[in-house]
Amino acid sequence: MCHKHGVMHRDLKPENFLFANKKETAVLKAIDFGLSVFFTPVSEIVGSPYYMAPEVLKRNYGQEVDVWSAGVILYILLCGVPPFWAETEQGVAQAIIRSVIDFKRDPWPRVSDNAKDLVRGMLNPDPRRRLTAQQVLIIPGCRILRRLQMSIWVRQLRPDFNSSL
Repeated sequence: MCHKHGVMHRDLKPENFLFANKKETAVLKAIDFGLSVFFTPVSEIVGSPYYMAPEVLKRNYGQEVDVWSAGVILYILLCGVPPFWAETEQGVAQAIIRSVIDFKRDPWPRVSDNAKDLVRGMLNPDPRRRLTAQQVLIIPGCRILRRLQMSIWVRQLRPDFNSSL
């Protein structure tokens, strides 16, 4: 993963993932590293509004923002809607800062407690208490994540990067 090499993506969203090929066992790859940076405390607001972590909006963030964004993606995959919704970008930003997750509405009562705990851990508004990418991948029951062997390629770090996917 990028985090092992000191890189944070800063714009994870479903559109920025591709499978390496059409096989069922294909590796999932993150793409579009246009907003990625090496780890240093960052203060600029970048990314797609629905996937931004609260600390991005507060202009003081690090690698934990990628886990938040992946948590938003997981939430959407499980229930079909974003966890933080409003009619305007400002409203979305306020909802993200409040970080209230509603597990009472459909389909959440039918979703496993383990899945809800994973979403809670990834969407913890305190980046120091949020799960790390490594913690997410070793959680029992997350075999699908390990099986996908999500590999993230960065041109600067991997000269053999193949952009013709």
